[in-house]
Amino acid sequence: MIVYEFPRANEREVVRCALQEFDGRRVVDLRVWMPRSRDGVLVPSPKGLSIDRALLPFLEDALRAARDAITAGSNGIAASASGGI
Repeated sequence: MIVYEFPRANEREVVRCALQEFDGRRVVDLRVWMPRSRDGVLVPSPKGLSIDRALLPFLEDALRAARDAITAGSNGIAASASGGI
């Protein structure tokens, strides 16, 4: 089930966030979808991330940290409090 979609900078591709099952696991899938050359229908690319739904809070924390760093004008990489990079 697609829960969110937004265009990429090139405007031909989109990023979709979907809830699905993969190998019996319930996952959150963030994937780039691009138009197929022969008919323009959007198809999933290998560019993306699938994570177990239980890890969604960590992804939320990572995205919040990225947004905060951008807002603060940071361009470096900092370690997270939970032992990230």
